[in-house]
Amino acid sequence: MKDFLTQIWQDYSQEIKEGFMFSLFVMFGVIVRVIKGIYSGTKLTFFWFMSEAVFGFFIAIIGYAIFDQFFHLKQFLIYAICAFMSSNSKIIQKKMEEVLVAIFDAAKLGAKELIDALVDKVKR
Repeated sequence: MKDFLTQIWQDYSQEIKEGFMFSLFVMFGVIVRVIKGIYSGTKLTFFWFMSEAVFGFFIAIIGYAIFDQFFHLKQFLIYAICAFMSSNSKIIQKKMEEVLVAIFDAAKLGAKELIDALVDKVKR
């Protein structure tokens, strides 16, 4: 077993270190978000902390994918951006909701116009 774990560490040491650093930075961002919530009067519960952590990691993973794959920035800067994004996850969540509402409203309007056009064509 020890040889197996040593082999994994030797093969994937860089990825393990990057994953640890990413998790550490994102948790710093989540802790900042929790502290902001406590100052604004939110009661600290385990469920609330875990929901903030899960959503913060979700936002940070999206940010990591975008900044790492498209912009090819330095890892430390990407981790800092991910920590900032996870600490401001409520802002990002609200913007994502606005975008989704706009997309669904446009789809609903487009479907209604398509159905109206089909009905008019059938009536002729």
